[in-house]
Amino acid sequence: MLSTLEYNYKNSNNKTIPRAFSKVSLLFLMVIFIYLSVLNVQIYLRNKDLIADEVLMKTKLQRDQLQNNELKKELFLFTEANFLERIIREKLGLVKPGETAFRIVE
Repeated sequence: MLSTLEYNYKNSNNKTIPRAFSKVSLLFLMVIFIYLSVLNVQIYLRNKDLIADEVLMKTKLQRDQLQNNELKKELFLFTEANFLERIIREKLGLVKPGETAFRIVE
């Protein structure tokens, strides 16, 4: 009985190559292909997660920018003297000298 190394075949250059060598090389290529496929799937999933994170961050950025604009408007109003005086008069019931304060009771 002949071993697998004794079963030879000829390649395109008419050189004799052991059949076991071709099986090993085929197995090696299959392992490399499977490894690269798994790696590609991992990269695809990571990319998908990063895109989702980007959308989430952009949404959060827009929300924070709107909140920042509202706070800037509010800060501007509080630094304006007339607005601040009106708020103080309403909340604390303060009056200037010579003024008379009226409270409307319903």
